[in-house]
Amino acid sequence: MKKLIIASLLGAMSFGASAQWETGLGYFNMSDEVEEDKFDFGAIVGKLRYDFAPEKKIHWIAGVRYGVGVKDDSFELYGYDLDVKLDRFMSIDFRVQNEISEKAYLYAEPSYANTKFTIKSGSYEESNSEWDLGGGVGFGYKFNPKNSIEASYEKFGGTAVISVSWIGTF
Repeated sequence: MKKLIIASLLGAMSFGASAQWETGLGYFNMSDEVEEDKFDFGAIVGKLRYDFAPEKKIHWIAGVRYGVGVKDDSFELYGYDLDVKLDRFMSIDFRVQNEISEKAYLYAEPSYANTKFTIKSGSYEESNSEWDLGGGVGFGYKFNPKNSIEASYEKFGGTAVISVSWIGTF
């Protein structure tokens, strides 16, 4: 029994030693349609991820993202001029990533995301926050073993998200 416990601890230590943290910063463009009006929002989003199998061809990566709006939009709805601000974007993600070469990789990423918007019209102001399941696909290119750039397309409800991000590992 003692040997089994020692072997299990050594196995867990080697699994943890092969894992690595990743961080990143990116720009997200979110777009949707409401009553035939299109809107677009931009956000700067930070990422923190944990790669459970960095030495393998198939990676299992868990992560979180948090961002703030940097591009707002306005439109008219039922005769009212509305200014809409993206206050925040945050998500919990789980990624499956496949190395297609030494430098390139593809991934699929289901997510559970929260967005908070503030709508203003004259003196009226209201904030709304909601969670949505979503996910997307993307492509990454490694410049070196520690730095890469990624482009992705995601969908949350009716909202499409296109993003470009820098990723660094440590």
